[in-house]
Amino acid sequence: MVGAAERPWGRLTDHVGLAGRKTRASTHRRARLRRPDRREDPGITRFRSAAAYARHNGTAPLPVWSSNRARHRLSRTGNRQLNAALHRIAMTQARCHQPAKDLLARRRNAGDGGLEALRVLKRRLSDVVYQALHTDCTPRA
Repeated sequence: MVGAAERPWGRLTDHVGLAGRKTRASTHRRARLRRPDRREDPGITRFRSAAAYARHNGTAPLPVWSSNRARHRLSRTGNRQLNAALHRIAMTQARCHQPAKDLLARRRNAGDGGLEALRVLKRRLSDVVYQALHTDCTPRA
């Protein structure tokens, strides 16, 4: 008798669990495919240059003087979501993309630290993203 009473609840629990997994999966899919808010995506045409775009996303270098050696660091201002996306791209390229590996090795051999070499890579990636967005935005004849 106890086994018969547990069986319907067990099937119901399995059914609810399956529905929950489907709901979570569709929610994650919608979150990934969600169009950014217009405030977040005003268009690349509002930036007059790649340097202005780099300042907006936080990859423009800021000079730092901590002795006789002039260094640069990343800006802590700007759009944090864009900066996070550029950081993920930079870390992936530093691991898998040979030209990025070469750039990092060249900068480290020139005396830069790891973070400073990564800053240079992120700035170059920012320029590439700007150019790609600008190319996509221009109307074709």
